[in-house]
Amino acid sequence: MNLSGHFIDLALRVLPGVVQISARMSNAVYQERIEDYALALLEAPDGGTAVIETGYLFPSDAGRPREVYYSLFGRTGCQVWWGEHAARASHGQPWTEAEVNLDSDPLYPRFVTETLTAVRRGAPPPVGLDVMEAVMEVIDGAYRSAQTGQPVAVTIGTQGDGHA
Repeated sequence: MNLSGHFIDLALRVLPGVVQISARMSNAVYQERIEDYALALLEAPDGGTAVIETGYLFPSDAGRPREVYYSLFGRTGCQVWWGEHAARASHGQPWTEAEVNLDSDPLYPRFVTETLTAVRRGAPPPVGLDVMEAVMEVIDGAYRSAQTGQPVAVTIGTQGDGHA
């Protein structure tokens, strides 16, 4: 499975649940058994949506690790992150931009260290399997949708701030 579980986790922390998943996947570029491109649309019970587009198509010799783009749009405005930039717009406020570092690669060793430290102490890990269960439900739904070409109805709660 190659569908960027960390982006699904992020969507589950923002949306008030997921009731439908539509997805398309392709292995057309490299012709391998695993997809090299995936697109998933998660629909929330309140009509909100999350679009997750991911792939392994960025040239490895391009001088940067990947192309990254995130955006959040809501009733009060929007926030957008791309490359090394971030911007915010709110109703009645000017568009503001800042430079940011979106490279998550340095966070992986830190996460592994924190997880192993917690396990060795007998404490719960920073992220447990309960979080991954909902992420895997979304991934499974996305694969079913991509196989059938039809949306898949689901009932998945959120991950964040006590919403479940």
